[in-house]
Amino acid sequence: MTVTFTEIPLQALTDLVNGWGTLPREGDGRGDAPHRPVSDIAAHLGLPASVSAALTPEALAHAADRLHPVFSAPDAVACAST
Repeated sequence: MTVTFTEIPLQALTDLVNGWGTLPREGDGRGDAPHRPVSDIAAHLGLPASVSAALTPEALAHAADRLHPVFSAPDAVACAST
């Protein structure tokens, strides 16, 4: 299922990347730990309940990994090219 976000609060976006992203999880020693439940962030993403119910921790991890380069970019030019 493809979900398109048009607007998401920065705090929720940061929580998504840091909570489910592979590199942030590895960086703080949670790399092998199970992902947090979807319910930990679903309400903060502003998604309809039917969409939130279909999300999996793996799908959140995939989204977080796709977003991580934007968060880790050293500057605006690098961020724009991700």
